[in-house]
Amino acid sequence: MKILMFAMEYPPLLGGGGTYVKNLCDGLSSLGVELRLITSGSVDGIETVSKNLDVVRSANLLELYKESGSFLSALDLLNQQIEDFKPDLVHTHHTVEKILFGVINVRHNLPFVATQTRTPGYSGYEKTYSSKQVRYEFSNRLNTDHYICLSEVFMKDLLRCGVNKEIVSVIYPGVNNNDFFILEKTM
Repeated sequence: MKILMFAMEYPPLLGGGGTYVKNLCDGLSSLGVELRLITSGSVDGIETVSKNLDVVRSANLLELYKESGSFLSALDLLNQQIEDFKPDLVHTHHTVEKILFGVINVRHNLPFVATQTRTPGYSGYEKTYSSKQVRYEFSNRLNTDHYICLSEVFMKDLLRCGVNKEIVSVIYPGVNNNDFFILEKTM
């Protein structure tokens, strides 16, 4: 199986989303899934991380992550990667990636999985993210074949936005024992 992952955060850009994507990519590639990840970077380039994982970095996506990049350039990059890699499905994270893939998928009609790592409906969301993004999350429910939620809270908010419960799974993020381990046990 070939999966095109699309996430703005991936190491060295740190954060919960980047760590989640890294662990997901490591796990899937260890199972033999062929992955290509499109992510932000300080310079454009492709790096081979493992036998089954290539990372495509884009400086424009880093600017888009900071809310100043070009959507059109991002759409061109995504379209090119879909045509070159020929994935069986696309898996996105966060609002901007979902919006971009929703637009480009009109052309490609690929299965679409989205990890829901933010809550579109909780009180105060509009204060930290524009209400426009909340509306995009709401509209994406029609373009997504399956949602993966990191908690019951995220799932409940998706259901309140009108997402069909049958296309939602809750999969709690695990802990990468290579990053977190007990130094010393004491009692």
